[in-house]
Amino acid sequence: MPDPDRGTVNFALMPHKPDGAYSISDLNPATINNRYREEYHGTDVTPGNRGSARRYAPLSTFVEGSSNYLKYATIVPGSERVVGPDMTPGPGYGEYVVYERVPYALGEPGYNQYRINYDTGYIFFSPVYDQNLPEISNSSTSEPYPIRVDYKVHFNKKDDVVRGSYQTKAAVVVNLQMRMYDPESSKPHSVDLSNTIKVRNALR
Repeated sequence: MPDPDRGTVNFALMPHKPDGAYSISDLNPATINNRYREEYHGTDVTPGNRGSARRYAPLSTFVEGSSNYLKYATIVPGSERVVGPDMTPGPGYGEYVVYERVPYALGEPGYNQYRINYDTGYIFFSPVYDQNLPEISNSSTSEPYPIRVDYKVHFNKKDDVVRGSYQTKAAVVVNLQMRMYDPESSKPHSVDLSNTIKVRNALR
């Protein structure tokens, strides 16, 4: 929040989980495959569309009602790590591997790949009909081993800016303080950075 008298902007972010800044979403391969088949073949209520059918799921941070839901959150680009069962046919099929990211605007993912929308929190897998996500059941839970997605979130928006006016001087001193919160105690510790910027007449 801005303080017009002292010329400061005060902001901070507290980790939303006691175990740190990372969020974790466990995705069920069977749920993703079933949704894909419904979109591909259609149901009694809705017709199928083979061209638009996709294997996808929202991460839990972006699902209203989930325990991880955070309003206004977006994913920190490049912070995610996706681990899931090996999709490649062969002796290693179903074993856990790290999936490779495909740039969102540069095509569809294939075996052991994904693409992700950092703003909406949707993650996509291969749209090819015979490239289902492996549904290898865990004997203790009778559920398929999940695809685990670890990622960091932030609340910065693309159009967020801080503007300020200042006295006409040759130099402006800028002080930046970042407050980091201890996840266990919730107490902050501060990191300070100060710099002097020379301002030319054309910029005043």
